[in-house]
Amino acid sequence: MPKKLGAGWYRDTKTMLLRQMPDRRYFRGISRYLHERREWTLLTLPYDQPALVPDDVPRWADAVILDLWSPRLRTLAEKFRVPVVNLIETIEPLPYPTVCGDNFEAGRLAFEHFRSLGLTHFAYLEWGEVDGPVRRRGFEQAAAAAGMTDRLIEIPSLLSRSDWSQDVARQADIFREMPRPIGILCFADWLAVLALQALHIAGLEVPNEVAVMGVGDDEILCESCLPSLSSVNTHNDRIGYEAARLAIALSEGGPAPETPHRVRPLGVIERMSTQVMATDDHDVAEALRHIHHHLAEGTGLTAQRVAELVIVSRRGLDEKFKRIVGRTVAEEIARQRMRSVLHLLQTTDLKMVEIAARSGFKTISHMSRAVSQETGRPPRDYRRWAKSE
Repeated sequence: MPKKLGAGWYRDTKTMLLRQMPDRRYFRGISRYLHERREWTLLTLPYDQPALVPDDVPRWADAVILDLWSPRLRTLAEKFRVPVVNLIETIEPLPYPTVCGDNFEAGRLAFEHFRSLGLTHFAYLEWGEVDGPVRRRGFEQAAAAAGMTDRLIEIPSLLSRSDWSQDVARQADIFREMPRPIGILCFADWLAVLALQALHIAGLEVPNEVAVMGVGDDEILCESCLPSLSSVNTHNDRIGYEAARLAIALSEGGPAPETPHRVRPLGVIERMSTQVMATDDHDVAEALRHIHHHLAEGTGLTAQRVAELVIVSRRGLDEKFKRIVGRTVAEEIARQRMRSVLHLLQTTDLKMVEIAARSGFKTISHMSRAVSQETGRPPRDYRRWAKSE
């Protein structure tokens, strides 16, 4: 006999409860897993008013996914007598299984990207107490590993979503006092967009004086601002997919994991806000430009070839690269090729032969070996994983 739910709604399936969230990719990943488990359906709760959820909602659910960033949401979670999976990394551990992004790795990737641009100063723009502190720690520890802790600048963040016009004007005054050139990693894309507005008011050029990066890679938000915003893709659809998998496993009596399941970011998606070669060293800047423009030359682009284009010795250029960029010219070429391959696998449906050609690999087999070594997956498997299919 079908089970009655609410007014006139009948079902013979189980129900996954999810709070509506601004980032639809969580929803997409959860929905994709539920489609694989045909006996499950999805019911969404209001985003802005969790306190208005009807008292009888808890008995509707067989499993729940929530982003437990506020006390109100944690109070709501306590109403349920079924498994609750949390999507947010918090400073203090929560008594709920957690699936979240690898925020430490997001911060580390952002710093490494800024460093590869030859920037001389770095800053992290904070907001709130969830996710952000771990991202900041990854950013700062990457700087420490590079011996560049003294290049980290503390910038107070006055930006918020509530009184943005006054906040942006006050933040502009702070930005004017920064050393430059500088790379700023912002807690999230929406904060980075506000930072871009403040930098515009301050009369600072992005990216020539200030390179800006967000976290989350909200494509609509990143592409709609000027300049377009670079961002760390935190793979939110995969987070949603894994959260749904865990919630259902728990509902079927599976064991709760002792530690959070952290999903590795897909990488930095570069747009105009970080497209700068900011080093004062002419030879390194020229070499980086040549690598970028000649990447698709296949095995014809070598460290020796780059040195010849810059008209310096190979050894001398490598020494400068190690000091400023943190790697040799050959390592930078390999890194740029891999970034190109992974980006094309993540965002396009191009054939493997076309991806190999665009990224500078002479053969598909050469590209396949490189991708497998980097990711642990051959290119086709990586594409399926990256797109959460």
